[in-house]
Amino acid sequence: MRAQCALANLNLSYELKENLFIDAGATWRKKVYENAVFPVEDALWFTGGLRLNIVPRNYDFY
Repeated sequence: MRAQCALANLNLSYELKENLFIDAGATWRKKVYENAVFPVEDALWFTGGLRLNIVPRNYDFY
């Protein structure tokens, strides 16, 4: 049984302040089977978040 799948993804990020970001995204997926053996699978989901980038400390002293 053969199937075709399409996938599209969009990610957006914006820096509010230094090292503080707001993120948003969306993903769409569609899967179609040959000869309509199974129904078409169609999915859409959204994501979002707040991200703080912190540089790890370096403790290598010589």
